[in-house]
Amino acid sequence: MTRPRPASSSYPIQFSTHPPVGSILLAILSLIAAPVARAGNPADPPRAPSPELAAAHALGQRAEATLNAAHVHPTIVIVPDVWSYIEAVAHWTPTLRYPVLIDDGTPDAAENIARFVAAFAPTSVARWKSDIEPARSPSLTSARVDRAVALAWGASPDDAPLGVGPLLSVWAEKAHEPTGVIVANPADAAWTGALAIAAARGQPIMWTELGRNPNASLTLDEAKELASRIEAFCTANGLRWARLGDTIDAVTLCANAPIKLIFAEAPARGPAPNADPRSPPERQMLALTDFIGRHLPGRAAEGRWAWAGQVMGDAHHAAYRAMAALFLRPDSAWIFDSYTEPGVWQEHDGAAAARELERAGWTVRLDDAPNATSIHWRTIASRPIDPGLILITTMGNANFFELGRQDRCAPGDLPTLRRPAMLHFVHSWSLTSPAATHTVGARWLDRGVYAYAGSVQEPFLAAFVPTPDVARRLASGIPWGAAIRVEAAPVWRIASLGDPLITTGPARPPERSDAPLPLEGAADLDSAIKDALRNREMEPAIRSMALLGRHEDIARLVRALLADAPETLTPASAALAAPSAFHLSDLDLLLRLRDGMSQADAARPRILDPLWNLARSRIHSMDDPSRRRVLDALRTAVRADQPGADGIELTHWLRRYATRAEAEAFAHTIRPLLRQPRDQRALDAALTGRDLSGRE
Repeated sequence: MTRPRPASSSYPIQFSTHPPVGSILLAILSLIAAPVARAGNPADPPRAPSPELAAAHALGQRAEATLNAAHVHPTIVIVPDVWSYIEAVAHWTPTLRYPVLIDDGTPDAAENIARFVAAFAPTSVARWKSDIEPARSPSLTSARVDRAVALAWGASPDDAPLGVGPLLSVWAEKAHEPTGVIVANPADAAWTGALAIAAARGQPIMWTELGRNPNASLTLDEAKELASRIEAFCTANGLRWARLGDTIDAVTLCANAPIKLIFAEAPARGPAPNADPRSPPERQMLALTDFIGRHLPGRAAEGRWAWAGQVMGDAHHAAYRAMAALFLRPDSAWIFDSYTEPGVWQEHDGAAAARELERAGWTVRLDDAPNATSIHWRTIASRPIDPGLILITTMGNANFFELGRQDRCAPGDLPTLRRPAMLHFVHSWSLTSPAATHTVGARWLDRGVYAYAGSVQEPFLAAFVPTPDVARRLASGIPWGAAIRVEAAPVWRIASLGDPLITTGPARPPERSDAPLPLEGAADLDSAIKDALRNREMEPAIRSMALLGRHEDIARLVRALLADAPETLTPASAALAAPSAFHLSDLDLLLRLRDGMSQADAARPRILDPLWNLARSRIHSMDDPSRRRVLDALRTAVRADQPGADGIELTHWLRRYATRAEAEAFAHTIRPLLRQPRDQRALDAALTGRDLSGRE
C-alpha cells in the first residue's frame, strides 16, 4: 500500500537532466520540499500573491471575459454523430452559444447527458441532425473543425478562413487575443473537445499526430519533441508565449495521448537478499500535463510559461467534458477528509477548505476525520450525490483507497454522480492508468468527472496543493490548471485532466438569451417522448427520458411494462432504465432490470457498482425472502476487477444470513482469485462471522 507520503521532498527531480539512478533515489530521500503557500489563520493579514498566482488570476479574468462576451441559449442540443456536432457548433456566433452533446446510442452517453441536463437546467432539450456527409480522411476532419471555429466567430460561410493565420486575423478584427492553444489529432476522437474549446474560448488548434493510449507512457525525448512542436507552433503564428502573463498561458491537449512520461529507470524494489537481478527496472514517471508549458533546458528563460490540461475520451466523452468546462459553473462541493495524523497531514484540513468555499457562498457537505470512515463512505455511495466540486484526501494505490488503517474501499465503492463534477484527489497512483476501469481514477472518470487532479505515480504529500488552498484559489477565480499546481515547483507527478481554464470564481456567469435557436429543424425532446409513447415505441421513449434524467417517469413506465407486457422491454431499454432504479433506491426494480439486459451490460461497472452500493445499504433490514433474492443475485454479480472485495463481503453476509455451508461453498470459489495474504485472512475472518478488524 502507498499513500502520498510526507517525505522530505515532493519535487526532487528537475526534468531537464538524467541524473544517475542512485542520485535520484538519494534526492527523493534528502532534498527539502519546495515551499507551498498555506491556508494560514483567517485573521492573518492577506499576503501578496506569488508572481505565478498573480498571472493565474489575470488569466482567469481573461478567460471569463471571453466566455461572458456571448450569451448562452438555454437549450441543450443533442446530436447523433460528430459531423452533426461540427455543424451545430459552427452555428454558434460571437454573441450566442449553446451546449452541444453527442448521443452515440450507448448507455454511457445517456447517463452523461442526463448529468449535464441536471446541472445546466435548460428550458428545453432538442435533437438535431445535419445532412452533411462524413469526412473521409483526418485532414478533411481537421479542415471542417477549423472552418467551424471560424464560423462560430462570425466569418462568412462563403469564405470562412482555413488555417491558423486567417483565423488569427478574424480574432484580431474583434480585438480578441487567445488565452491558450489546443493540441489535437484529427484521427483521435477527442478532437470533439478541441472544437468546443477552440470555438468558445477563441484558441487556435495545432493539429498533429499523437499516441492514442492514455495508459501508455511517452519517453522523455518524445515529450520534449511534443513540447518543442507546441512552442514552434506559437512562434510561427506570432503568438507571445514565453512568459506567464503574456498572450498564451494555457495549453490543452485534446487527445487520448499517454498522460505520463518516463524520466528514469531504477532497479526493481524488493528485499536485497531476494532481489532477482533479471527483474525489469522500475520506471519513474512524470505527468505530461506538468511537463508541457515549461521551458526546455538551455533557454535563457526558466520555469513555467503555461498551465496545461488534457481532455480525453471517445467523441461523446470528450465533448461532454469540454461542454461541462464551458457551460457549467459549480457552486456546491463535497469534501471528504480522512487524514487524522497531526503535522503536515493537517495542511489538507477539510474543515478549513469548507470554510473557504462557504465564505464564497458555496454549499458544502463536509465529511471529516475521525468520522470519515469506510462505513460512512459507503452510506454516502448508496445514493447518488450531486456536488459540482469534490475534494478528497485518502491513501492507497491505483486499485483501492483507504480511509484509515485497514479501512479499505474498492473502486466500485465510488458514489454515482447526479451531475458533472471536478475532482481534486489527494491519493497515490490514481491516474496511472486512466482508461483502465479497474483503477480508482478511471472509475471516477466513468462516474462523470470532467476535471481531475491526481497522481500518475507515488507523488509524496506535498506534491498536492493543500486542500484549503485549492478551495480558496478556485473560489477567487484562479483557473483549474493553475489552482492545482504548487507554484515555482519543478515538474512532478500530478496530472491535470480537463480544460485548464475552467473558472468557478466570483464573476457572474454569461447571461442567458431568449433569441431563437439558430438550428433549423431542431426537435424538442419532450415532444419526441410523447410521440414515441403514442406509437408504443418504448425503447426510443425510454432513451429520450433517460437523456433528460426523468427517473420517476422511467421507473413508472418499466414497472408497468414488466407487469403487463414484459416482452416489450428490450435488453437495451433495461440497460438504459437501470440507473433510474438506483436513483430511486429501488433495489427490486434494479435486480429485475439486470435480469432483462444482455450479459455484457449486466457485467458492466455502471450496473454492478450501483447494485452493490444499494444492496449494502438494504441487506440488513430486509425480510428473509427479499434478502435471499439479493444474496443469490450477488453471487452472479461479483465484479471481475475486484473479486476479493466482493467475495469477502458476500461471504460475510452468507455466513450471517444463510448458512455456514453456503458461505464455505461460495468462499471456495472465491479463494483462488485472491492474490494478497490480507484478502485471504479477511476471507477466513468472514467465515467466522467477523470482518478483518475482528468486528461482528
